[in-house]
Amino acid sequence: MINFGERIKAVRLKKGMTQKTLSQLTGVREATLSRYEHNTRINRWIYLVRIADTLGTSVDYLLGRTDVAASIDEIQAFREFDRENDPVFSAYENMDDHNKALLMERAMSLYESRNENTHPPE
Repeated sequence: MINFGERIKAVRLKKGMTQKTLSQLTGVREATLSRYEHNTRINRWIYLVRIADTLGTSVDYLLGRTDVAASIDEIQAFREFDRENDPVFSAYENMDDHNKALLMERAMSLYESRNENTHPPE
């Protein structure tokens, strides 16, 4: 299984960046990036991952990068969903932009009302 450091390095190289360039763009010291890529530095972000996993949500949700509180399992199921053979997606693909927008508006309304009903106010 590819780990955090290997992922950083792979994406960085794919984008043609050096560690120095990534360091300049992110404000993360070059030495720190090197330690991440060589897996000699473990950051406390692992605790954030554990919290997200325990709560059944994503790190992106906890960090405010998305408003969708989906679990990793839900995200994976969505990625594996066979859109090409699903009649609902086929119908959606054949709609004009106006009807797609109306459908998305209604879907979001239903989603929001479901969340209001399943998560009582604190």
